[in-house]
Amino acid sequence: MHYTTAYARQKRKSLAVLELLSGSVDLLTYLHDRLLEQPLSSSSQLPRLERLLGFLETSETFLELAAAFAGGDVARWIVIAAVQVAKSVVGTTASYVGTYAHNAPKCGLSGLS
Repeated sequence: MHYTTAYARQKRKSLAVLELLSGSVDLLTYLHDRLLEQPLSSSSQLPRLERLLGFLETSETFLELAAAFAGGDVARWIVIAAVQVAKSVVGTTASYVGTYAHNAPKCGLSGLS
């Protein structure tokens, strides 16, 4: 009986380590891409929102694992829900900003005289 619970605990820990390693590869890839990216000259909020969305997606695994270890399943699901809400808000805002920037009127003060 004791052997099966120890095996289950060890299996759960090894799955968490594998998930952590997978998430770390994704996060390092994201950071590498951001470091190689040239700074954009536009003053638009869209690139910032896209970077924030990418960061949320790549750090989601770390946040989930940290919550699971710190507070158990309830904390894990709270973090999952919070990250999904944040991703939805940032994605919707980025979509709105991108649509607005694309469809913004191109008039200046020179046409007023």
